[in-house]
Amino acid sequence: MKKRLISLTIILSLIMLSSFTFADSESLLSVYEQNEHNKAVEENKQKINEIMDEMAGYTTSKLLHESKGFNKHSKSSQDINILNFKKQLKSLGVESVSVERVNQIINNSKSNNSEFDAKVTVPEDTSGVNWFEHVYTYYYGGKQYELQELYAQGLNSDTNLATGVDGATLYSNKEYLLKEFDNICSIYSQKIIGLVPVFQWLPYELFFGGDDNATVESHIITYRSISTVCFIYVKEYSQSDNQQALSFVSNKFNLGSSHTVAGIHYGLAKVKSEDGNVDVYSTDYASAPSAVKNFTDPLNNNSFSYAENFRFYSPDKAKSLTGYVLTPFFPYQIH
Repeated sequence: MKKRLISLTIILSLIMLSSFTFADSESLLSVYEQNEHNKAVEENKQKINEIMDEMAGYTTSKLLHESKGFNKHSKSSQDINILNFKKQLKSLGVESVSVERVNQIINNSKSNNSEFDAKVTVPEDTSGVNWFEHVYTYYYGGKQYELQELYAQGLNSDTNLATGVDGATLYSNKEYLLKEFDNICSIYSQKIIGLVPVFQWLPYELFFGGDDNATVESHIITYRSISTVCFIYVKEYSQSDNQQALSFVSNKFNLGSSHTVAGIHYGLAKVKSEDGNVDVYSTDYASAPSAVKNFTDPLNNNSFSYAENFRFYSPDKAKSLTGYVLTPFFPYQIH
């Protein structure tokens, strides 16, 4: 009887062990499934980025339009177009949040990196910033993590996420023979990997084509930019919020610019104005892998990635005009 009892106990133990093992295997995704999950996350984030680009581009276009003396548009987040962008973002899991919610996210986080050791205070309440929150899970090294992205995007000119200059002279009293140059103006941006070209105008795009002897003598630029900053907080999946840490900060900006060039075309003095718009991303902008890598390795030195500025160049690159955008370490630096 005693032997039967021992045998029954062993059998029951084996059944329970196999049950737990089966349950654990059920709760874990295969490598293929993890990769597919991450792929879906990245595809969704790509759609989010595209909508945020459109929203920032809409704002810079408004500001550039106002710089030309046209009626000012509403600065409010209740702008019908902004509301439509927010609706699209919500359908992708991105919530528009209040400053109170931003404060809650900040106060719940812990320090995980010496670069983030400074006491983080709450951001100032401002009508010039749209705040957004996006929460999702991501697999890295076979483990599941929860990421909470906090986005800040400029809404109007009443924020340090917006920059602008009116009527800046790139060059004057020059004479560039256009056929000798590949472009009439180019834009570069300083990133972590160095100075990178982001846009260029061909001669016929900013001036008049068809004349091999056409020259340009002056170039005046008015520009507006709107930045978007992404703060990514990370924690292991199922941990409490007070275990999450700010692990990666990156930015992008939309640059709208109006160009007025003057020169000689078919022997006659000509003046032409054209507008341009470009989105500039920092290296690894809003990167989930970068954020999780920093979370798992606090000594990793890649906690920030910025596109720091934009620089307009003359055809021969002898003249330039530089504008700077905000590169914050913490949310409280945005106002």
